[in-house]
Amino acid sequence: MTIGRIRRDYRVQSSVTIAAAVLALIVAGGPVLESVDAAPQETQPAFEVASIKRDVSGQTGTQFHLFPGFALQRMTLKNLITMAYEVHDFQVSGGPGWINSDRYNIEAKSEGNPVLTQEYRVMQLRRLQALLRDRFQLALHRETKELAVYELTAGRGGIKLQPLRDGSCIPFDFKNPAPAPGKTPMDYCGFGGFTGSGRYQASNGSMADLAGALSLVLGRTVVDKTGITGRFRMELTFAPNSLFPDAGGPDGPPDTAPTADPRPDIVTALQEQVGLRLESGKGPVEVLVIDRVEKPSEN
Repeated sequence: MTIGRIRRDYRVQSSVTIAAAVLALIVAGGPVLESVDAAPQETQPAFEVASIKRDVSGQTGTQFHLFPGFALQRMTLKNLITMAYEVHDFQVSGGPGWINSDRYNIEAKSEGNPVLTQEYRVMQLRRLQALLRDRFQLALHRETKELAVYELTAGRGGIKLQPLRDGSCIPFDFKNPAPAPGKTPMDYCGFGGFTGSGRYQASNGSMADLAGALSLVLGRTVVDKTGITGRFRMELTFAPNSLFPDAGGPDGPPDTAPTADPRPDIVTALQEQVGLRLESGKGPVEVLVIDRVEKPSEN
């Protein structure tokens, strides 16, 4: 199998606070797509006040805080949609070219006291959805399309992971989100995600968690077909510029220049380090289609 180079947008690392990382990794929940087709009269949570300004710094790295305040920096509208509706970039189609180029800084406030919980995280994302509708005049609908996918399956030799034992990780303390002295995020139950260029870690991840994370960097939906249940401690390292050349994102395949990185490509890393395989296939993928959008008025 030919291996190509990773997308540029994966090599651009975002800077986040510990609280935002905790919200994104430890209490991450399912998609919040139900509001896409919500009736106009349905009451939706919204920010009390919000400021939107066009970013003219020329920088590309994004920053965001969901807790305790809400602040986003240098985010494109495509970034905002994928965050608000918890979908991947390749699941958003349509819209003018500026949704991928114009960047915005947003600060918003809402009533009530912030609480570091899954419910508060979902509330913040729903407020962002309302802001996109009100200030960007964003209208979406969703479709299910038969697209190219990757299927995550168990290798012939079985997986190379041991199920977690009771007490193998520390329950997370929402009142004190920072790791205790001498501890790392991997010591805490629920931590998981890409923690750097070419590195995936999960303190107690499932196969579905891994499939979702791989979808981000492969530019296609990865379907968990391992049939493996339970949770595991996972660590995966690979050359970040060695992914499939036919990754199906909206910008087309990445180039196929060879890599000098000594680490294995993502396919080999999955086989050798975890005992899993990636195979090409076809399957239903839910996508968001932009029907209408306008540039916001600044304030």
